[in-house]
Amino acid sequence: VLLCVPRRVKERLQELPAQVVHGVRFLLHDPEVEEAPPACDLVVHKAVNDLVLRDGDAAAATRYAVLQQLAAHVPLLDPLESMPVFADRGALCRALAAAGPDVRQPRYLELRSPGRSVLEAARAAGLRFPLLCKPLVACGPAASHALAVALSEEGLRRVAPPLLLQEYVAHHGGTMLKGYCVGRRVHVVQRPSLPDLRRAGGDGTHLVRFDSQQPPPGTAAFWAALDA
Repeated sequence: VLLCVPRRVKERLQELPAQVVHGVRFLLHDPEVEEAPPACDLVVHKAVNDLVLRDGDAAAATRYAVLQQLAAHVPLLDPLESMPVFADRGALCRALAAAGPDVRQPRYLELRSPGRSVLEAARAAGLRFPLLCKPLVACGPAASHALAVALSEEGLRRVAPPLLLQEYVAHHGGTMLKGYCVGRRVHVVQRPSLPDLRRAGGDGTHLVRFDSQQPPPGTAAFWAALDA
């Protein structure tokens, strides 16, 4: 199995090539150094970041080009054509909505026009506070991980499109379930999440900003981060 991943991920996997796991040997490939990837039976990659970054990042463009070449004769996990939906939070919400009544998600609103009023759009859609405010770009640049929770209308005045608004699931126990699917095999792990919110802006609080790449703030840290 060939691993074609960014350098920062590769550094975490340096010991993996020395191991055979369940009869599988893993190979690391760095297209910035090696001219051609070694022969393999399957390619595991994280191309969604490179898909977003490739226009302005030579290394990302090189990795993505290598994957496109490999896709012609080696199975890729995941297929490159499945990547775009995971690079755009709005597209992912639409895909879930199209999955039918068996898949539930919070109510959401996509705002793609930079000049549109977030507050007026949320009012028109009838969204209820608290509201998660997420960049539409789901990965790649650091800004894609800059999220916020708006607790009041004043909070929405402090964010700007393009973004995705989602109603906050107020009582979720401060945890979330993250699922990974390979074919019909599903693996689910429990991860810490933002805290339950039982109030929304009535006392002068408006907006909480956080970085989704960092551990989620607990209850005290969450309220300490208020942009009042």
